[in-house]
Amino acid sequence: MIDNYKIEQPLAYNFLINAIKNNRISHAYLFDVSNLNDKKKFAIAFAKYLICHNHYSNDENCCNCNICKRIDNDNFPEIKIIEPDGLWIKKEQILGLQNEFSTKAIESKYKVCIILNCEQLNKYAANSLLKFLEEPEENIITILLTNNIGQVLKTIVSRCQVITFQKEMEFNLTHDEEYKQKVNNIIKFIKTLEMKKLETFLVTKNTWYDSFKSKEDNIMAFDLLLHFYRDVLNYVTGKKLKYFIDYISDIEDIAKVNDIMKLTKKIRFLVELQNKIDVNVNNELLIDKLIINMAEV
Repeated sequence: MIDNYKIEQPLAYNFLINAIKNNRISHAYLFDVSNLNDKKKFAIAFAKYLICHNHYSNDENCCNCNICKRIDNDNFPEIKIIEPDGLWIKKEQILGLQNEFSTKAIESKYKVCIILNCEQLNKYAANSLLKFLEEPEENIITILLTNNIGQVLKTIVSRCQVITFQKEMEFNLTHDEEYKQKVNNIIKFIKTLEMKKLETFLVTKNTWYDSFKSKEDNIMAFDLLLHFYRDVLNYVTGKKLKYFIDYISDIEDIAKVNDIMKLTKKIRFLVELQNKIDVNVNNELLIDKLIINMAEV
């Protein structure tokens, strides 16, 4: 269920969980999921969390209740999933949705509509959906998923709570010697940060600035940081290492001074900072904030 995304998509996960817990649920969400492989599964997991009477966020707690089983079997009337019919999502599909959702939910508090690849709404379907969003019915939640938010009608975007998902990137350490040196520098940076906190400022020239100079370099550095901390979390929770298998002693050292809560908080913070690279935030300010905030966790 939605807990499966707690680490891989911490921003989206925490935003949605908190919205439900604090009763601040939007009538329409637009998930910018161009880099998420199992985008449909995420939308269904969110719908389950909304609709399940127990509001369980993981399969172990839910114990496959009847509602969740029926959702998995595509046999629950309060959820409607719309996909492109050929190249486009057509007006008739949206009108059918409006007709089905014209009555109140019977088996749950909400009715949820999931529209996949909403950038493929044709002109007439987009206009019909716009009217649907402009006059939202009580307890109807619309979840739009797009692979290209730039192709979604701006008036539709403006009526949704937009959530951008973290990039999923291929990652491996089987590169040349220069790359391996960058990996070693990042690990040295991490160990200094974890053990000596703010004294990390004294080694940033050797461990960061000399190796990661361009925007692309900094994206790489944050990828290394994120994957290292995710492997530390894997280690702490008894799971297999996925990335830094050859660095087990370093993983163990960092695991000794962190618990699950600390690691989750640090991963979430790294994701937030990584997203700022794309908007050209000053590099030195970014690293300063990284050191200060990570040292405080």
